[in-house]
Amino acid sequence: MTTLVTGAFGCVGAGVIRGLLAAGERPVVLDLDDDPWRVRMIAGLDAPSRVVSVRGDVTDRAILGRVVREHGVRRLIHLAAWQIPLCRQDKHGRLDARELT
Repeated sequence: MTTLVTGAFGCVGAGVIRGLLAAGERPVVLDLDDDPWRVRMIAGLDAPSRVVSVRGDVTDRAILGRVVREHGVRRLIHLAAWQIPLCRQDKHGRLDARELT
């Protein structure tokens, strides 16, 4: 069964990819980003070569439809989310709440 994972290049998404690959699946990834560095870090150096990557926006219905049709997607794990554009993190990864006001 083919699984489409949106937002797969984020932290949670990379963990999901690791699990799908461990289960012997070849997930299809849809993400705005085109650098799978988190996937390499969390799922292994060869992980990006074991997934089908499509760069795109989940709000683009045409891309979603094409990906589902072309890859026979039967399952969707939706992890794509907007990041607050003005937030920043300190060196320890904590959100600076002053940026939210």
